[in-house]
Amino acid sequence: MTDQNDVDVYLGPYEQWLYFDGKAYAFPQIRQFQSGFLTGLIEWDQPVSPVPRNSEEGVAVPTVWNGEGHFQSRFLPVVRAFENMSFEDAIRDLEQFAREEHPQSVSGCPFPRLRVNYPLPIATLRPGYDPAYNDHWSPDPATLAYLDRQPAGKRRLSIVGVIEDGIPFAHRHFRTLSRRETRIEYCWLQSARGAFSFLTWPYPRFLPETVLFGKEYSRDLINQLIENFGEDEDVLYERADAVDVLQDLGNAIFRHTSHGSCVMDIAVGYDADETPPEDIRIIAVQLPNTTAWDTSGFGKDMFMLSAFHYIFERADRLKKAYQLDECPLIVNFSYGFSAGPHDAGAGPRHGIELETAIDEMVECRRTKCQQPTAVVIPSGNSFQDRLHAVIEGDRLSQKGAKFDLLWRLQPNDRTPNYLEIWFPETTNDGDFNISLFAPDGSLANMQVFIPISKQLKTSSHGDARDVDGVFDHKLRKIGQISADTFRGTRKRLLICLAPTEVQVNPGNVSAPPAADAGLWKVSIERNRDEALSEPVLAWIQRDDDPEFLKSGGRQSYFDMPDYRRFDDEGKLKDNDRIAIAQSAESVVRRFGTLNGVATGKTTTVIAGYRGTSGNGYRVSKGVPVDYSSAGPSEDSRGNFDKSVSACGLVEFGSATPGIIAIGTRSGALGRLIGTSIAAPQAARQLARSFADGLGLPGQSPIDNYASLLTGEDVSGSLLDDVTYPSIRLGQVFVNIVSPVSDQG
Repeated sequence: MTDQNDVDVYLGPYEQWLYFDGKAYAFPQIRQFQSGFLTGLIEWDQPVSPVPRNSEEGVAVPTVWNGEGHFQSRFLPVVRAFENMSFEDAIRDLEQFAREEHPQSVSGCPFPRLRVNYPLPIATLRPGYDPAYNDHWSPDPATLAYLDRQPAGKRRLSIVGVIEDGIPFAHRHFRTLSRRETRIEYCWLQSARGAFSFLTWPYPRFLPETVLFGKEYSRDLINQLIENFGEDEDVLYERADAVDVLQDLGNAIFRHTSHGSCVMDIAVGYDADETPPEDIRIIAVQLPNTTAWDTSGFGKDMFMLSAFHYIFERADRLKKAYQLDECPLIVNFSYGFSAGPHDAGAGPRHGIELETAIDEMVECRRTKCQQPTAVVIPSGNSFQDRLHAVIEGDRLSQKGAKFDLLWRLQPNDRTPNYLEIWFPETTNDGDFNISLFAPDGSLANMQVFIPISKQLKTSSHGDARDVDGVFDHKLRKIGQISADTFRGTRKRLLICLAPTEVQVNPGNVSAPPAADAGLWKVSIERNRDEALSEPVLAWIQRDDDPEFLKSGGRQSYFDMPDYRRFDDEGKLKDNDRIAIAQSAESVVRRFGTLNGVATGKTTTVIAGYRGTSGNGYRVSKGVPVDYSSAGPSEDSRGNFDKSVSACGLVEFGSATPGIIAIGTRSGALGRLIGTSIAAPQAARQLARSFADGLGLPGQSPIDNYASLLTGEDVSGSLLDDVTYPSIRLGQVFVNIVSPVSDQG
């Protein structure tokens, strides 16, 4: 294996596992990767203003937003083509670029930091990328006419940005009243084929290279596609190269329905008997299929941050072209994972990089650019999944005190499993010793005391961290344990374990070993006498199986004997309360399971509720659905306080889960389950409120516009046994809006 010692400071613990020892278990995008784009996210200690660059300049930078000259960021998505260089050399090239742009570093968190992300195939490349090109787009005459009728100073359009997969951009629900023209101003398909693919429809033969990778379709080009292919959307998407290059992962656009079709319909779709608004327009970004394949949270930041930059930058273009006085923006981002520090609001380096970068952009657009800006995110679906644990400080306040976390790995799981343990910010090296035991009771690593007990490596750049292997009884490596000082703030322990069932490819006679299914034990031992100021927090990464990808993932979970899943009536418990007679509550918690990418300062977080018999099955109010995640409560103490802003309808009743929305073809319908469909209900309402002039410009609202959401007040309208209604559901049941309202 190639020595990676000189580049491993740029590989976070997930990347370290998936690109090296865990590569045999990785998804095809990584396992079979030979050449193409190495993508990454660079973080500096101070803002920089790099310009977009095409691939002819070595390191390429996709579309970046500068807020009409107001915005500089500490974060930058980058790409390096390395068809003729090694993986390690590509990383070194990105590192050199980062140092040339901004060589300074600060104490406590060495900079620059580079996080390697998913690779992209070479077929997505746009080698002649021109970030300023805009001749493929022109203002919509009907929209101009509408704006010309508005009073002076009131030229206003609400822009809704949707970041999704499987976006049916030619669908009738996203067209104007005539149904012949689209309301989508720009649509970026991030992993569609690039310059080496061409179209056979008359106009144009080659698309202009307006994005660094994938393809961009402007409103003019989408209208041309609709005119040329009419109602044959199968041919339209095929000719438009709307398919993902990675066809072995499954193409969402060629399925009956997709996550993106349902979410986008609820956010901005209008049925044939409805009149679409003239003052709300759409910008869409279709993420690569890889973002749905691996649910661990690894490798997506570059693509997602690029999507935000693209939407913000294209919104500025619309503001200028339509000569708008106000251009409010709402971005719906129905995505999430379960792990992470969950405390982005605590400081500039506490949350994950993506959360912090989004907060920077939103704050600037709200205050310096004087434009109302909202980012709407679902609360998550892991409330009952046993993925979160809170180990209170009094359990580990004395030297020699131990606590054992029991982690259940399911059989027939074909994807790796990840457990993150986050220690208090005041933790010093040597404060804790960690041991990992396999289901048969054997020690699963070569050392009794592993990373957190050792002096972490330091460097003039990158992160301080240490990595050890996990071994089975035959001393075969089946996992990795690592400790790092996350962004220079808190120490994190990450355990990666191999799948419990390894897929054997044809002709592969040396398949990697599998981890044992069963009950793994993580033993945490305190190494000094000193009270802990905060609890030790743990989250297991989401590991479900997106159906159309057939990854074979099965969710692991904490399996503690004192955790009660059901109440005395046999229903799933909806709280973490315990009986007074019990001496201690379980460390496994339902509260504190909030979406790991939703804890930033500027996000509006939307939970899910269902109608119940207790209110006559009225859908204007109800109770939380069992799976809808929540922030911490007084029964789930932690060091983060982000919570739910409001809630949207996701079930009409317990026997009718999900919401019906469009499929990927005009006339088709699908059903989507989860809080992903609650978020776009709030986004739709905010778009209307902003278009009506609500949401004062030049301010950064404390509640992130939750007060603009209308509907019934949560307080006083729930059944008696619902615990902490405002923490579960926020302040308001968001009013049902089309196309949801006709589903009874």
